[in-house]
Amino acid sequence: QELNGQEWISSVNWNQESVSTCYWYGVCCSKNPVAYNDTCMWPTQSEYEAMQFSPDSCCQSDGPIRGLMLGANNLRGSLSSTFFELSNLTLINLGSNQVMGSISGEVANLQDLSSFRISYNFVKGTIPSTLQQCSRLEVVDVSSNKMQGTIPDIFAKTPFLKEFSVNDNSLTGTLPANLWGSQSLEILDVARNKLEGTVATYEWALPSLLIWDISENSFSGNLSVGVPRSPNLKKL
Repeated sequence: QELNGQEWISSVNWNQESVSTCYWYGVCCSKNPVAYNDTCMWPTQSEYEAMQFSPDSCCQSDGPIRGLMLGANNLRGSLSSTFFELSNLTLINLGSNQVMGSISGEVANLQDLSSFRISYNFVKGTIPSTLQQCSRLEVVDVSSNKMQGTIPDIFAKTPFLKEFSVNDNSLTGTLPANLWGSQSLEILDVARNKLEGTVATYEWALPSLLIWDISENSFSGNLSVGVPRSPNLKKL
């Protein structure tokens, strides 16, 4: 059991050879992909303990592993390459732990990935450009880590992206040009990095944008050029 499993807050059924992986706490199996905004319910700890999921659960007793939801569970350590061999994963939430290391470029193996949350950890390195190969992405949240480098231009190849949160890191460079054509993007948070550039010179077209935070960087320009093209904007 990796990531300091013996000290997890909940590790119900983990590595029990007599128990199906589908009943390991935080693991979700399903015959069909599970989207991050599905109305189904995530299993409770008691359901994992009883090894019986409710009818409205997102998860099933068999099928490939679709989700790993282990946020705030005292995970500690680095992600091994085997993590990215779970090619049917659609949901990953490892937020609010003590995960270290870097995000492997092998994340591209997760072709069905819809939501990738690893915020509030100690992840270093760069945001892999291979995320653009996960064309079904709707959420990327790597906020509050120790990431460096530039923001890769994944936006042209991720047309369903709704949230891109990379705030509170040490990212440098400018915002990718293709970002400004993201038709589905609702949340864009790049605050508290070391980014720069002129914002208003981009051909802004973000009709779905609700929240936009670029504070505490080194941007320049007149925001009034772009803001009217996001009529639903609630927070700037």
